[in-house]
Amino acid sequence: MFACCCEHQAADEITLLPVQTVEARGAGSGAGSMSVGEPEPEKASAALADTVQADPAPAEIVAQCTLKDVKEKIGLRLELFDLSPAHIAEVEAGGAIARYNASVPEELRICRGDYIVSVNGKSLSSQMAATFKSPTSEALELRVKRPSLSTVTASRNGRRWGMMLKYDKNGASVLVTSLDADGALSLDGVGIRVGDRILSVNSKSGSVEQLLAELQVSDEVELILSRM
Repeated sequence: MFACCCEHQAADEITLLPVQTVEARGAGSGAGSMSVGEPEPEKASAALADTVQADPAPAEIVAQCTLKDVKEKIGLRLELFDLSPAHIAEVEAGGAIARYNASVPEELRICRGDYIVSVNGKSLSSQMAATFKSPTSEALELRVKRPSLSTVTASRNGRRWGMMLKYDKNGASVLVTSLDADGALSLDGVGIRVGDRILSVNSKSGSVEQLLAELQVSDEVELILSRM
């Protein structure tokens, strides 16, 4: 089931993608023994190696970014939903954030896959979006957290996955917003939680379309999860 929640016209300074939801609850058709794996925090797909620094330190940074003027392009593509931190889908070249990154050591750079938890002290998604779209000051203070990545495996074995997902149609991840108690993922205790982002399904990554298609056709999945 697909449902469009809202549409948003992005400003030049930052790209905020329109929100979609999908219900990943269809019954599976596979047979055979059930296979469930525990989270493996150290395992991550090579295709996602550039999502964050390999061993980021510190886990949280406070970035002081100064715009040349309030009209300068900030240069971020964000997956930004209500009641969840902003997830960085891309750091664009030629923007204020790219300029900031070039001025600091690697471990202090803002990276694709990081989470922005506040901007100039504002932590609500609507407040962060408003600050990015129409900055009232040339100074931006971003509190940024690195993600924790893990890998889980699960088998549908004829059952429903039993989860609700929210996503940006042009984004690169899907957000888990609810889990059914009688779904395969909850019943088998694979380690997925509400609030996790799915970055990869069976090594398929890079677009929401690929993630959803693989979830719909697969009876066994290996998921790379991002969690703040």
